[in-house]
Amino acid sequence: MVDARVSTHPTTVADRTSGMRPHRELPQKPLQKPVLRIQTHASTPKVPRKVNKNLRRRFKSFLSRMFRTGKYAKRAKPELTGTKKPMIYVFSPADMDVSIAVSLGRDIEFSTTYPIVPIRMRHPTGEKIQWDVHTGSSGTLVERESGLELSALFWEANLGPKNPVLSKSLPNPNIGNWGLSDSDSVVLRVDEITRYLEKALMSLGLHKEARTSFITFWLPSFLNHKYIALRFIPQAEYSRIAPLEITPKPDVITRVFMLFKGIRDPKAWPSARKRVLDDMSRWADIVGVDLAAVANKDLSRVLEWGAMEIAS
Repeated sequence: MVDARVSTHPTTVADRTSGMRPHRELPQKPLQKPVLRIQTHASTPKVPRKVNKNLRRRFKSFLSRMFRTGKYAKRAKPELTGTKKPMIYVFSPADMDVSIAVSLGRDIEFSTTYPIVPIRMRHPTGEKIQWDVHTGSSGTLVERESGLELSALFWEANLGPKNPVLSKSLPNPNIGNWGLSDSDSVVLRVDEITRYLEKALMSLGLHKEARTSFITFWLPSFLNHKYIALRFIPQAEYSRIAPLEITPKPDVITRVFMLFKGIRDPKAWPSARKRVLDDMSRWADIVGVDLAAVANKDLSRVLEWGAMEIAS
C-alpha cells in the first residue's frame, strides 16, 4: 500500500534518510486572490508610457473615436421611439355597444394593447386594432370578447426604421419629423412641470383621473431633466398619423397628444420660457378642443390622451 502524502516541511523537499544532499527549499508565498479586471467597450485602453507623447495622444484619440462610433459603441437613441400609453375613455348618456378601432401608418407598429386584441394588417397602409365594448354614463367599459371591466382602453406603438409619407395634406407628414422649437413650445423647470400640466390638461378637458394618470405616468421621465420643453399637437394632425374610428360615431372626440424633451440650456429658448405665463386656453385652441361639448354629459364623448418623449 502506497502512502501518498504531501510534505509541508519548512526546510527541505527531499527525504533526509535517502542519503541525498538536501535541496534548498524555495520560499513559500501566500496564495493571492485572483484579480478580475474588466474594461468596458466605451473606455480607452491604456497606451504604453514609452510611446512618444504626440503619438500617444493621437493614438488615444483614434481609439476613443473607434470605441464611440465602431461596432462596440452603444447605439444612439433614435430621435423618436413611439407613442406611449394612449388611453381611450368612452362616455355615453345611455347604455350602448361601441366599436373602437385605431389604425397606424406604415412603419409604425403596435407594441401593446389592453385588452389584448388581434393586430390586423391593412395592406399597404399599416396595422389596425379594434375593441368591441359596452359602455354607459358611468364611463365603465366592458370588453365583449373577454368580459373585462375597464375604465379605459390602452395601446402603445413603436416607430419603425423608416417613416413614410402618411398624408400629402400634412406639412410634416412624417411622424419622425415632429419636433419642438422656441416658436411653438413652452420650457419649464422640472419643479414647475406638474403644476403646469395639471392646469394645461384641465384646459384640454381631461377629467381628474385622466390628469392624474397622465402626470404620474410621465413624472419619472420628467425627473431625468432639469428643464422640459413641451407642446401639444393639433388633434387633426395627430389623427392623420393614428386615425381613430368609432361606431356609432360619438358627438365629441377629443385627442390630446404631447411631445416633450429634456433641455440643457433654457437660455436658448427665450420665447418658450416666457410663453409659460400665457393663458392655458391657447392649448385648447391649438389642439382643437370644444370644452363646453367635452363637459356636456348629455352627449356621447370619447377622450384619448398620450405623449412621446424626444431624445435630448
